[in-house]
Amino acid sequence: MDTNGKATNARSRSNKSRPPDAAPRPARADRGSTSRKARKTRPVNVKKFAEDMIQYRLDHWRARAAVVYTTGQRDATPLWSPHWAGVVPQQRGYSLFDGFDRTWFIPFDISTPLPRDKQHIADNLQRRGKEMKEIFESKKEYILPRLQVVLEQEIKTKCQDQWDQNWEQKDLPPMKWADVRHKYGITEQVNLVAKGRLADGRTLLPGYYTVIVLDLAVDGKMIFQRVNMPLDISLQGFLSRLESWSVSKSEDDEHILDLVRTKLERILLRGTAAAMQKAQNLLDQLNKPTFKVDCEGSEMDAWVFKLNHNVNYYIRPAQGPADIKRWKGLKEASFDEFVQGVRAGKHPVVVRPWKIRLRRMWPDIDELDDGLPPDTATGEPELSLEQLDIVDGLLAQHSDQEKRQGRRFIQALEQARKPLD
Repeated sequence: MDTNGKATNARSRSNKSRPPDAAPRPARADRGSTSRKARKTRPVNVKKFAEDMIQYRLDHWRARAAVVYTTGQRDATPLWSPHWAGVVPQQRGYSLFDGFDRTWFIPFDISTPLPRDKQHIADNLQRRGKEMKEIFESKKEYILPRLQVVLEQEIKTKCQDQWDQNWEQKDLPPMKWADVRHKYGITEQVNLVAKGRLADGRTLLPGYYTVIVLDLAVDGKMIFQRVNMPLDISLQGFLSRLESWSVSKSEDDEHILDLVRTKLERILLRGTAAAMQKAQNLLDQLNKPTFKVDCEGSEMDAWVFKLNHNVNYYIRPAQGPADIKRWKGLKEASFDEFVQGVRAGKHPVVVRPWKIRLRRMWPDIDELDDGLPPDTATGEPELSLEQLDIVDGLLAQHSDQEKRQGRRFIQALEQARKPLD
């Protein structure tokens, strides 16, 4: 019963309700030591431990990172000496241009106290550091050699520009990790990996998120790249950044469209009647304003997006992306929904809509192209009756002027063949 005389379902917290042979619960003051003992005795996942060390270092750096220069900024002192300008507490660090208009300085600093508004980050880092130290010291002999193997795998494949002194010397052979390995202890190896992830964009700067940009290759396969965007930009800033990675109306786009049209025209000349009809329907779609430049209804410079719950975007083999109806146009009216979705933890994917339409046509085009008879090895290619009818129709469309020009050309040839008097 509670103080008001009402029944309650709360269980007694006394040890009297426990079985007589049960061990007493540890006192509250002892529970921390019990959890520490559990961490020391349970098996260690070295790969996870290595990842925890890397993320711990990165979170320290990012908590102290700052923008030191923005395009158009008059005072460039913070760019050349962020420590002297008072932007960061120490000079040792890494300058990183975000690819657009901002240069960041990431100090290699894990000791300078964080400001009060980041106290929650400091508390989290302190707890994580203490836990990792306890685990490492209790199983150092087991963890250390395995930890080096895990770190070195990434160092050798993705951080060579940091330890190979011949990296930019084209006339010198690349160095081997074994030759410089002795220079780097565990802490330095963790730093190499952390810096490498910042440099290639695998680790986000504060206030940035990742966008997957889909593209269409010349073989009809969808490819993608990951790009990092700041949250505090307008739609125009977002589109200008996308344009730098996927230029609209480019020669590559024209090449893909010309390649597809050439295939369809070949099918119109050499395919069966049914294949020719399908090819003509597909060609009619390609001749719509959707696939043309600078005309009403063109999609050549438009973008559409989807917000996924999973960080990895995956297209199953032999399948294309979702139908265009399941995407949303990237415009002023929808950009706020886009940003709010990102803030809610969703993962955006963007693509030019005409590339989805073309990709969904590609299997039919390949099937028609594969069904063509092989080219004849010698002589002129043989035409079917249906193809001859098409040729006759094309010839019948010639104007009278073209016919007269043809007759004059034949007369000139006959005159040239006559022997001279």
